[in-house]
Amino acid sequence: MGYKAEALKASLRQMVTIGLFVLALDWTTKALMMLFAAERTTPHYTHPNPLALLLVLAVAPVILRHARHRAMVIALGVCIGGCAGNLFQIMAGIPVTDFIPIPHLLMNPGCTRGYNCTYMCNLADIALWTSVPLLAFAFAVHVWTTWRARSPQPATA
Repeated sequence: MGYKAEALKASLRQMVTIGLFVLALDWTTKALMMLFAAERTTPHYTHPNPLALLLVLAVAPVILRHARHRAMVIALGVCIGGCAGNLFQIMAGIPVTDFIPIPHLLMNPGCTRGYNCTYMCNLADIALWTSVPLLAFAFAVHVWTTWRARSPQPATA
């Protein structure tokens, strides 16, 4: 097996490890909140699309083959862990537990003071929201390093 295949396998291993860490952290915090502060949680059923996780898992090796930057590995791992965090709970028939309040004013500027303007989420949701700018940053790093590698270097005397 060549160097590129070994590097791709290492990147995939790191990505899956990060995803499993995010998944474990999400489930641990949900379990702890249900155990010690169930009254501060918002369990609910949702309808996540399992195709989203399958799409990320299918596209990740292709992306990593062309852009093996650590930022891309981290971003994809966080995205996979976030997708799996809520999806596996729903597939098991367990309601998703939200417990982190975020002021809804950030999400809906039309929210007024007379209404409940708090959006509840969990670590899986935050991982998904975080993975988007991480993926954009990783893509920008990939484009920048590729452009720098292909641009002609000035000759030094």
